[in-house]
Amino acid sequence: MWEGRPRPDIDARLQPPIGPGAGVLRSYSMGLRISLYVVAAMLLGAHFLRAGDLVMVALCLAAPLLFLWRRRWSLMLLQLLAYGAAGRWLIIAVFLVWDRQ
Repeated sequence: MWEGRPRPDIDARLQPPIGPGAGVLRSYSMGLRISLYVVAAMLLGAHFLRAGDLVMVALCLAAPLLFLWRRRWSLMLLQLLAYGAAGRWLIIAVFLVWDRQ
């Protein structure tokens, strides 16, 4: 059983960091992920605001609040919303290319 000691059967680069600063790195990484999601939600909200869809703007701005619930369903919903936003941006990019041709 692994008890926080380095495992000899796994490459050292793949092992989780052990030591006094390990938790700090993990918290910075999670803060960066959450802040990137918040920025993406705000950008998607700006797209919907330009289109005049205020309900979708409210949903986009409220979506990052799901990070406060530490449940599996909330993270899955956030992932689904992120994939939907990426799909929406791809569709907008295709329309922009068609308009410029």
